[in-house]
Amino acid sequence: MVVEWSDSATEDFDNTVRYLEDNWNDKVVGKFIRNIREEVIRIAVFPCAFPVTRRRKDVRRCVVSKINSIYYSLKENTVLILAIIDNRQRSSPYT
Repeated sequence: MVVEWSDSATEDFDNTVRYLEDNWNDKVVGKFIRNIREEVIRIAVFPCAFPVTRRRKDVRRCVVSKINSIYYSLKENTVLILAIIDNRQRSSPYT
């Protein structure tokens, strides 16, 4: 499947990387980037493997770690990454 990122998801990713760069070490930054990349690949290969959210049945949630989740939707042959949300900081508009 083709993977596209929404502007919001790109902003979420960039903001998280910036925060980690400012407050943690390169190892933590690399682990975050690697984990997101691996899960996006897994989503592209197995798009229906992750559960739909309670609030929006057209959105699925992939828990990357206890800290981050990827929210995405499917349309034909495309996965749209909607958001990367810190599970500790804010409630998701999708759950």
